[in-house]
Amino acid sequence: MNSGDETILIIGAGASGLKAAKVLSKKFRVHVLEAANRLGGRIFTTSEDGFTRPVETGAEFIHGDLPLTFKLVRKAGLTYEKHEGAFCRVRRGNWENLDESFEGWEQLLDKMKRERRDMPLLKFLDKHYSGTQFSGLRQNAQAFAEGFNLADIHIAGIKGLYREWSVQQQVSYRITEGYSRLIEHLEKECRKNNVVFTHNCMITHVEWKHGFVKLRSAEGKVFTGSKVIITVPASVLQRMIGSNVIHFSPSPDEYLEAYRQIGYGPVIKLVLEFNEPFWNAYNERIGYIISEEPIPTWWPRTQGNAHFLVGWKGGPQVLSYRDYDEDSFLQVALDSLSSIFQLPVERIKDKWINGKVYNWQKNEFADGGYSYSLPESDRAKKLLNTPINDTIYFAGEALYNGGAGGTVEAALNNGRKVARRIKKGQG
Repeated sequence: MNSGDETILIIGAGASGLKAAKVLSKKFRVHVLEAANRLGGRIFTTSEDGFTRPVETGAEFIHGDLPLTFKLVRKAGLTYEKHEGAFCRVRRGNWENLDESFEGWEQLLDKMKRERRDMPLLKFLDKHYSGTQFSGLRQNAQAFAEGFNLADIHIAGIKGLYREWSVQQQVSYRITEGYSRLIEHLEKECRKNNVVFTHNCMITHVEWKHGFVKLRSAEGKVFTGSKVIITVPASVLQRMIGSNVIHFSPSPDEYLEAYRQIGYGPVIKLVLEFNEPFWNAYNERIGYIISEEPIPTWWPRTQGNAHFLVGWKGGPQVLSYRDYDEDSFLQVALDSLSSIFQLPVERIKDKWINGKVYNWQKNEFADGGYSYSLPESDRAKKLLNTPINDTIYFAGEALYNGGAGGTVEAALNNGRKVARRIKKGQG
């Protein structure tokens, strides 16, 4: 299958790196280097945190009918289920059902589309919605940008937000067997084609010239090949470059600077298990709960006799909790639920079986959740999607430029795109 002499090195074994490896392994020898002790990046289904069912610590949903993701689901022989239900907004104990879009949302999207130049969302809102009569719409736009896109409205560009907001689909899906099964399928397909994997391998040096790359790990191991695809998250690469953890020789300064023109959002996810779905007393068709509490967004999941509430806090406000330990953050979660459901904390604790906090800022190989676009991002992505002398390639969900930004679909799509370019010799 891959008997040629050319070896392609891939740094990072998330969805993008694995997809690229699978495509390339049909023609080349491929070696995947992963800094963590597992594959998958922010896709991680675990059975080891004391819950009665496996839980998704990171990516959980397939947001709409995304073709590449579902193609893999089918090939892996996996099943999926819809996550349906009402969007419930709760304010001071008052519940109301919402459509996924809010009042005035279509007009806001139309104004975003018509705006000739990209600009930060806050500047756009100040330009078009400065009156007090628009306070509700401004709050909803900010909440959606922070909660869904993990974006800072001071810097997030409206053109990137529009691409995603204008194609949002109301139906989301979960992989019944767990998202990690998709990663296991990709790994299995790669190994069939003799892809080599090295775990616990943090690359710190990239030396290169046209047609040759030499990588060195923190442990001093050396790997050589004709090309390298770098698929680590934009946030990790920004941090590593900024702190001189990773060294390029020669340094592609223009490319490295381009990574600074891509936003990357922080996120904390909580999973709480209860002995009964007490939330059904408020609404039996809850899809999502949106509130103004410190943990503002929640969604339920029932698997057999296991009942979960999943909490989500994204965007720059996450950083104010950077020093909280798990117990302190779980208390914030319980206080938020107490206010949402107008129940004493002790009554909620009586129903509580287990809870875990998954703070992706504290994962050194993720440094947050996923990317979002700044006004400068389109130009930066165009450069980063262009290889350096047919030798250094960059890939990942942060370099995707369509309507499924921040998703596994984006990572798979961009990884495949880069791999196909190499296969066709279009460097």
